[in-house]
Formats: sequence, C-alpha cells, structure tokens
Amino acid sequence: MLWNCGHPDNRVLDETAIEKQSSMWLQRLLWVKDTDHIGSIPHEWNWLVNWYRETEDSRPKALHYTEGGPWIEGCDSTQYGASWLRVFYEWRAAANQPQPGPFDAVPPDVQSVFQSIMQYRVDPQGIYYGQDIKTISEKIQQWKKPTMYAVEADTMDEASDKLESKGKAYDPFLESFILGSGGQITVWDKVPENKTPVVLRGVAKRKQMRACTEAGRNWYYIDTGYFGNGRKKLYHRITKNSMQYLGPILDRPRDRLSAANYRARKFRPGSSILLAPPSQKLLACYDIDLTEWITKTVDMIKLHTDRPVIIS
Repeated sequence: MLWNCGHPDNRVLDETAIEKQSSMWLQRLLWVKDTDHIGSIPHEWNWLVNWYRETEDSRPKALHYTEGGPWIEGCDSTQYGASWLRVFYEWRAAANQPQPGPFDAVPPDVQSVFQSIMQYRVDPQGIYYGQDIKTISEKIQQWKKPTMYAVEADTMDEASDKLESKGKAYDPFLESFILGSGGQITVWDKVPENKTPVVLRGVAKRKQMRACTEAGRNWYYIDTGYFGNGRKKLYHRITKNSMQYLGPILDRPRDRLSAANYRARKFRPGSSILLAPPSQKLLACYDIDLTEWITKTVDMIKLHTDRPVIIS
C-alpha cells in the first residue's frame, strides 16, 4: 500500500483518531473526502477468496482471506487452502534445516587431521587411537605440496592494502575455492615461474592470465555470475584458461537456474537490434579498443540485416 502522507485529508490521522474510530472507518478509508483520490489495483492482486470465481482470463495472483484462512483451526479446507499449506510446510521445512557448520566444506585430508587431533586430545598416550604429534605433523606437512595457488595481489604490500580496505583476511571466494581444491593462498611474485595451476578473480588480473597462457600453465578464473545476484554477489562463475566459456553449447539440468530463482521471460520480437558492448576494462584483456570493437561489430551486423542498431 502506497500512501501520500502530504495529502490534506490524511492530516486527520493521529493517535486519537486511530484509537477512537471504528475498524470500518479505518478499513474503508472513510476520512478521504473524494474517493477518486483512492487508487485501485487489479482484482487478481486482491483476490477475495470464496467471493471471486476464476475464468480463462482471470486467475488470482495474491489471495485475500476475508473469512478466515487455512492457518485457523477449522478453515484448512477453504479455497486455495491446499496451496497455502504446501507453501507453509515448504517454508517450515526450510526454516528447520540445520545451519551449515564451519567444517562442512572441509576436504577429506583436512578432516582427517582434525579427527586425529581430537583423538590425540582424549588419548595423548596413543593407547587406543595410536595418534601422536609426529603422526599429525606428518599429515600437515603433506599440505606443503599444493594442488593450486590462489593469487589475490602481485605483492604482499599490495595484498596488505587490499586487506585493510576490505577488513578481511583474504578474498573469501578465492579462499573457499582453495580450501576445497587442496591449494594455498599466496601472491603472484612468490609463484610466477611455478607450473602449479592458479585461480584468479576479476578482470584486473590480466597480467597473470597472460603469463599463465604464454607459459602453458593452467589457470581458473572466477567472476560474478550472470544469474541470481541482486545487491550482493552471491553466485559466481568459474572458467578454465579463459574468462568466458567459449566451447559448444551444452544441455544442462535447470537445477542451478532454479536455485538462483531465474525465470526465463517470453521472447518479444522487435524491430531493432540491441547491442550491449563489453567494458573497456574487459576488452583490455584482449588488447581490443572499445570504439573499434563497436564499429566492427555494427558493420558485421549490417551485413545480415537492415534493422537499426541501438547501442546501449
């Protein structure tokens, strides 16, 4: 509901009026002198259950229970009650899911060390579990041979500046990737000649990408996902040896799209061609000038259509 708090009729609304007036006076907005000043919404969005009837062109989008809803004892068989209860039980089941623990995503080799430490904690003499500091230390020493490096900055000085500005110990997405892959976090100047694969995040790492490509070194690129993100960047995409997946289109199950609440919109044919250019920051990774790219792309499009090209 959207209110115009500056409208003169609304000046009568104060604490005394709210307490003394009847519920009908409040519900029907009877203090508004001209009812033309009260807007309306399509009845599909204010569907009075048990009062309105569906037709081919009219179905509810928001239910309004005026005579008791399925959450009230004895009203569970009301119209659309089954749909309401289904959503309610889904919500309750999701709310009762256990919260993820700090070690849920820990890989097996790390879990093994934690298990050994717990066994050593209760049996330091090794009578039952046979664990000792030397055995545990040998397991930890194996981590010095990483399967991959995460590179957030060129040097430790640059890394320190980033950490101070972000208020975090390390990039959480890179760190999660490394934890799951059995790698280590570092900076570029410590591993430039190494052949161990690296994982990078963001287009600003073009120097490292180019160096890896020229040396035949595998690298993984993380960037913001194309679906499911709002104000916060929750979903990310990962590609190998490229900033984009450039291979053939593959059929995939829709579970990830569903998890991101993505819904495809019906295609609407138009009369123009919309061109959405990439940023110069991205094109710099390929040594391409943005103005030049737009000119060549528009010329290529015009070879196949006479429709006007709109550049967003």
